[in-house]
Amino acid sequence: MKAFVLAAGFGTRLRPWTDKIPKPLIPVAGVEPLFFALWKLKQAGVSEVCVNAHHLAEQISESLCLFSSLLPDLKLSFSHEKNQILGTGGSILKIIEEGFVKDEALMVLNGDTLAHINLSRMLSSGHNQMALSFNSNYLSRYQPLWVNGEGSWIRDPQKVSSDQKKPAHFLGVHVLSAQSIHFISSKKILPRESNLFEALYEPLTHGGFKVSSQEFVKDSDEFWIDLNQRQYFEEAKQMIEKGFSHLWEEILKMRHPRLSYEKAKDFWPL
Repeated sequence: MKAFVLAAGFGTRLRPWTDKIPKPLIPVAGVEPLFFALWKLKQAGVSEVCVNAHHLAEQISESLCLFSSLLPDLKLSFSHEKNQILGTGGSILKIIEEGFVKDEALMVLNGDTLAHINLSRMLSSGHNQMALSFNSNYLSRYQPLWVNGEGSWIRDPQKVSSDQKKPAHFLGVHVLSAQSIHFISSKKILPRESNLFEALYEPLTHGGFKVSSQEFVKDSDEFWIDLNQRQYFEEAKQMIEKGFSHLWEEILKMRHPRLSYEKAKDFWPL
């Protein structure tokens, strides 16, 4: 199984931090979001991961060399968007064009989030899947998608009947089925700056493909947080301290063998 981690963004809302370090490498209690994403994918049975980069790309590339030594069973590769950042959709078109993924499923994660959710369940479905949350807290922070009565997402709420409207937040975790990858590849769509919907999901919808939702329910076993603002780093540290310190201790043993959670938890990112 292959996966793709998006790590090319500028992180403008985190400046001046991101003037010096890309957002996926800003640590939370000693663990970079990018390392966490790779660790989660390895735990889910993924064997090969491509990571894209544009802003401060050399730091992403150098980190992947280090992470590959810490996660030796995970084959890592690098997609450098050197001249132009391609966005969440164009970057996937690029790795399809380059042959990283062909007639096989692909899991995609945002590299600037901490998504401790059941990736194995999504990977085993064999269908297009989007991880969604219907939590009002997320809906107050982000622009929602709209989900119809069958659980499929739809971008435009005007296209959903009034009794089916259900706003949801997309967690930046999704799976493109092998059939969908083959369909997109056959269209030979050139990589261009674009988002997921215009580059991938709108063509798939027009081609008759469906996308089902995998609901994320915030409970004692899972968590998700987007690290696109400074206060969310503090929220993440508090969340880990309240219920996930043992998980962080386990990850730190791989990332920093000599660093305990008790010491790492008080580190501020920069």
